Parts: sequence; structure tokens; C-alpha cells
Amino acid sequence: MIARPVITTQPQPQAIVVGRTLRVGVSVDDPPGCSYQWFKNGAALEGEVHEEYIVGFAVAADSGDYTCTVNNAAGSVTTDKATVSVTPPVVTPPVVTSPIVPPLAVTPQVVMAPAVGGLALPRLTAAYPPDAYLLPAAQASQLQSALDTYKVVRLEGASYNHAITMKSGYQLYGLPATDFRNNTITMQPGTTGAVINGIAGTVISFPSGTASTMGNVFKRMTRTQVKVLPGAVVESNLFLDFNYCVFYVDTQAGGYWRNNRVIFMRTQSSRRPDITLKGDAARSSYGNVFLWKNFLSSYGGGANLVNQGDVAFVGFDAEAWGNSNGVNSNALFYTDAMGVLRVFAANGGTTHNGSDIFNLGADEFQMQGAKLLAPGTGLIYRNTNKRSLLIAVSTLSVKDQASGATRINATGINALPAASQAVLNDMIKPTRAGVAWEGPTFAAIPDPMGANWRTIPAGHVDSTAMIQAGVNANGIFMLAAGTYYVDGTILLRNGQGVIGAGDGKTIIIATNPAKDIFTVNLGGKFNKVFTGAMTLMDMTLYGGANQLHFNTPGDQPNDCVISYVTFRNAATAGISVDRIYGMDNNFFDSLNFVNCGTGFKQVPDPNYPAMPAGQTAPLLDGTSTMAYIDKTMLYGCQFIGCGTAADMEAKRTNNLDAFVSCLFSGNGSVGKFSGHNALLMANCDLINNGGNPTLSSQVINLVSCYFIAGARGTGAMLTGDVNAEGCMFQRGGSPSATIMTGPGDDYFTNCQSTDMPLGAKNNGLLLNSLFDNSVPRQAGVRLAGGVATVFLSGTPTPAPQLLFGAAFAGGGASRRGSAAR
Repeated sequence: MIARPVITTQPQPQAIVVGRTLRVGVSVDDPPGCSYQWFKNGAALEGEVHEEYIVGFAVAADSGDYTCTVNNAAGSVTTDKATVSVTPPVVTPPVVTSPIVPPLAVTPQVVMAPAVGGLALPRLTAAYPPDAYLLPAAQASQLQSALDTYKVVRLEGASYNHAITMKSGYQLYGLPATDFRNNTITMQPGTTGAVINGIAGTVISFPSGTASTMGNVFKRMTRTQVKVLPGAVVESNLFLDFNYCVFYVDTQAGGYWRNNRVIFMRTQSSRRPDITLKGDAARSSYGNVFLWKNFLSSYGGGANLVNQGDVAFVGFDAEAWGNSNGVNSNALFYTDAMGVLRVFAANGGTTHNGSDIFNLGADEFQMQGAKLLAPGTGLIYRNTNKRSLLIAVSTLSVKDQASGATRINATGINALPAASQAVLNDMIKPTRAGVAWEGPTFAAIPDPMGANWRTIPAGHVDSTAMIQAGVNANGIFMLAAGTYYVDGTILLRNGQGVIGAGDGKTIIIATNPAKDIFTVNLGGKFNKVFTGAMTLMDMTLYGGANQLHFNTPGDQPNDCVISYVTFRNAATAGISVDRIYGMDNNFFDSLNFVNCGTGFKQVPDPNYPAMPAGQTAPLLDGTSTMAYIDKTMLYGCQFIGCGTAADMEAKRTNNLDAFVSCLFSGNGSVGKFSGHNALLMANCDLINNGGNPTLSSQVINLVSCYFIAGARGTGAMLTGDVNAEGCMFQRGGSPSATIMTGPGDDYFTNCQSTDMPLGAKNNGLLLNSLFDNSVPRQAGVRLAGGVATVFLSGTPTPAPQLLFGAAFAGGGASRRGSAAR
């Protein structure tokens, strides 16, 4: 007999600051057959019919009383009221009273990269440039005038309820909680060299025009729609850190969307596809790459791709697409009348009824390294699909409607018919418009104190209390340029943070090597998970034990802003994630870790899954101290001279963490990664690092990475299961370095070594990859128990195919030299 639903977990009241995630949920006993309806202040919220109500970027208008009514065939029950308060953080400049030691001079915050070897992008060297014109929110109506006059403008963490037009060279910088309240930012056709950084609640509109809008940077955007209108010409732009955002591109009637990079994009609970790309019949749109995408509850489907020349998705996690009631069962990917869809490092699943994964009308489909689950069909090949290539892909159900198509699953291949060999050659050696991405470039790391940082002046003023008072009073504390000595530790709570005047300009030095500089307490407890965020930007830190220490049980840092910070000489770690609940969905950029014990360190409870003392009931999927790290990217970071660059040894599995365009040089080892699912390294340089292996992980995905062993690299570069595409390996003077050691399933496509032997020959595949003479130098080689079998003859001509489209000019030194790519 069916009983009425019994509520086991009530929605919880909460107080959050503008810009953070609002999440209220309900749990019921024996939930099958239940339906849900959320209410705010007694009024039903349209379309909110799931166990959780989530607002990715909360504003003051989201304050109110929330309830949920749960129904089944036997009746209904309504939850207790959960009162939610959303208030803006206060961001005001402090009055600095402690003595300041003038820092050494540093470069300006924004320079243009020279247009050599590619398109110049604005090169940012600060997250919130202090010399940009500051327009108070009280003068929001003057924003367009300020941009027209000053070109480079920064905003307060408040509402700017006005539409604007961006033009060439304009730069706009916001803070956490800078909100445009759904007003439109229009990109004037032909705009180049513009920057939009740190804005929420807007539409970035690209209108029709014959001039190309190109070479612009859009960064740290929240609750934003990118809208490309018919007739717009949009190419070679960089989109970084787009949270709770959707892309809608419609150039069916003219214009194109070409060679754009979207790096770190998350969409949650969208009722329409997260990404819609609709081009013209000539397929004038191509070369677009989505590098790291989180499809989170994509009820409207993930990506809808029509009339595109080619699109690449590199690294994605998909959770719960389609609709739990079976009404909307859109596939995660739907393609129609397009050329090539390339997918690499794909993970996730859904339990929603009838939801398919790939519905493919593309001419060609390639996928390497995928573990995906869904109750619907995994691969639907419609009659327009001509060929497909799968490498290291978990078993998927298939509906093949295309007669005469070529299907190649290269994972365990031993032989191919001649006709299939010709098709495979075509797929791995395509003729394409464009070039491979440039390697990462980096400016010099600020070291304003040099070796003198250890010399603590007699009678120095302890600035701990002054900085703490500024944080407590202001939420986000603006710390002026200067050198500050701290004898104690500064505590950052939810919504709080410190912003300096620039990396190398604002300097904090720990006087005690046993004390942390910053610790974080977002409000978690042993029996309560609390999701929150903090901010740390534009400064240099020296000394101490941990310089930024997340160490409160129950905390779940999410959407933290950590940007343009140099961590120097930390005895334990620059950043330590230490026995908290977990770190989830964060984008950390432009960080430098120099001469630290460990650069980025994960410290899970060694007793997990046993509950820690003080916790009496399970929390979601674990304990308050398991310290998982999920879906967190480090972008444009340098790890120099650390004992270990990144030590991320998980107890509860980590998922889709990524290092993109990072430099690892002179470290004792690059990384220890255990307990990871789909770890991703893309466009990284790993040069002269020690360790044997230099990089260890059960599973690792490598794209366009460059390994030079150097004097420190005397052992193997890698161990574990490896999926690699477009990578280069060189000994660089090492007499003994090899690529692989230990057992594993290793798949290399479009990779090459100039002089570094492969080493251990495990199970796997070498496809269009060129290695030493210990393996056949042929286009397709299968490895099984160390035995090599050629299944595709011909000389390999490796060239990256995933990170491909247009190259940007560098604004700093490249470490890749002139080696063939």
C-alpha cells in the first residue's frame, strides 16, 4: 500500500551574500513516484519541480520564505518554511594605519601582447587593476560615458542596472557581486582588444555586422547568456570561467562563429540546451573548442550543434541531463548537418528516463577516453553519419541508422579491412583550415623582497589585527600597496576576502614559519555542510606554514575567486585543502607557487569513510572531513621549485580536476594524483622536474602537453592509465628519462618523441604517433602485454587535432622552443 510521503530532511534557512549559490532541498522517505513543487512566499515557482531549488547567482530579490510540497498517489505533504536572506557584501577601501614599506616597481596591469605568431590578445596582469577608473554604483548611469572617456573602468561589488556598448580597447572589471541585472552588454561589430572581467547577470550580445569581433577576453562571468545574432562575425575570442551561463549562437542567415575558445563553463538546471550553435549551410563556423564543461542538471539537453564545420569538447562531466519525469528527454549532444564532432575525456551519467547521450547527425564522430551512462541509447548514428572512431570508450548501447558507414573501435583492434584503413587515415590526418594552439607563455614572477623576505625588521608592526579588522568591517577588504608583516593568522569567512593592489605590489610576509597566513571558515560543522566562497586577489605572500588554508570540517568552497596571487616559500603548502567536506566547481587563475613544500595540497581524513569524532550522521555522500576536490581548474599557473607541485591524493574520488596552460618547472615532482576520475592536463609545459615517475595517477588525460625531462628528469614521466593527444616528449639532456613506467592502459594519438623512449610497453594504442624504434613507427599500432601489432601502415605525421583553430600571440616567454609540433 502506498503511503503519503514522509519528509526526512527539511529545507534549511540560510543567510548568504549576493553572488553566491542559493540551494534549498528536501528529502523524503521512499521517494519513487513523488513529484515536487517549490513555493516562494506562498507562490508557486514555475518549473521548479525537483528535489532541490537552486539559484546559481543569488540576488536580493531571492530573499524570502521557501517551501516545497511533495505529492504522490496517497497524498501530499509540505515542508517547513526556510527563510532565505540575500544581502550585498560591503566593499569599501580601508584607512591604512600600519607602516608601509614601498614595494619594488612592477609592470602595468594590462598590456597588449605583440602580434607575432598569432592574434594579439589583451594580456591581463591583475584581477582588479587599481589604476583603472573606479565608477561607484551610485553613478551607474554614467558607465557608458566612463568607458568612452577612460577606456579602462572598474566597478564596485554592487548593481549596475544599465546597458552598455563595448568598443575596441575598452576594459571593464567587476568584483564578486557586481551585477548587471540582466541588462545587455553589446559588442560593437569589429571590436578587438576588449576585456570584460567579473560581471554577473548580463547578456553579452554580438549583433550583425561585416567587421569581425575578434581578439577579446571575457572572463569570470556568472549567470550570463552569450548571444550571437544572425549576421555577426565572431572569431578568435577567449571566454574564461563562465558559471551558470548559456551560449546561444545563431548564424544560420549569415555571419559565423569561428576559432573561439571557451575554457571552464558550467551550466546548472537550464531548461534549454547549455550550448546552441546553429550555422549556415556552408558550415562557415568551425574551429571552436570547449575545454572543460560541466553539464549539471541540463534538463534541456547539453549541446545542440547544427551546420558546424567542426567542434571539439575536451574534458566534460555530465550529471543528470534530460528530465526526471520523462517529459523532456533530450540527448546530451544533438548534432545535425555538421562536419566533425570530437570528444575527449568525457565522464558522467543520468538516471532520467529515456535520456540518450549522443544523437549524431554529424558526418564524423571521434571520441577518446569516455565513461558515460544513461538509461537511453549511448550512440544514435542517424543516416547522415558516415564514420566514427572510438578509443578507450566504455561500452555504450548503439542505434545505427546509417547504412554503409564505417565504424572503428580502436581500443582492442588487431586488423582493419583496406577500406576502413583508408577512412581511418582520413580521420587522423585531416586537411583542415587553421593551426594548433600556441604553447602557454608567462610573464616574470614578481619577487619584490628577494632573499630579504626572511629578514624581519626589528620592531616591525604586526599587521594581523589591522587586516582582520578590515575584513570583518568590509567583507571584501582592499589592502593598499605596501609590505605587511603578520605574526598571526587572518580568518576569512563566507563572502569575505582581501584584494591587494597587484601581485608584487601588496606583499604579506609571515613572521612565524609555523603559522598560516590565511585560514578559511565558511560556516561548516561536523554535522552540517555549508557551501560558500571567499576571495583572494592581487598580492604576493611569503613564508608561513600554509598560506591559504581551508581547514573547517563541513565546509564546501564553491566559486571562490583566487586570482593573481604569488605563493612563495610556504613551508607546507601554498594552498591546502585540509579535512573539509569538499571543494567543488572552482576556477583559480594566474597563481604562482614558488619554492613551496607543496604548491597545491589535498589532505583528506585518513580514516574516511569512517565518520570523524563529532559527526553523528552521514552528510550527503560522505563525511565532513573527506576533503574531496571536484571540478576545480587551475589556469595559467606556474609551479616553480616546489617539493611537489600538486599533491592531490583523494580518499573519496575526485572528478574532472584540471590544469590548463600551466608551467611546471624545477619541482621535486609534478604531481601525486590518486583517487581521480578524469584528471585533465591541457596545454601545459612540464620541464626539468624530478620524481620517478614525475607525474603519477591512476587515470590521466593529457592534451597538447610538452614534456622536457632535463637534468632532474632521470626516471619516467608517467605512470597509470594514460589518454594523450597532441603531446610532445623530449629528454632535454637527460640520459635516462622514459615516457612510461609500470602497468597501465595507455592510448597515444598524434603524439611524438624526439629522443625519449616509450619505456614500459603496456596495453594500449599508438595512433598517428611517432616514438622510438622499440615500437613500430607506423600509423596504427596496438600494444597488448608488451607485444606490438601494426593495424595501420604508413608513416605517422603527428599534429594536434583537439586544441586547434587559431593561435594567439604570446605576451611572455614560451618554453617550447622550436621543436617540431
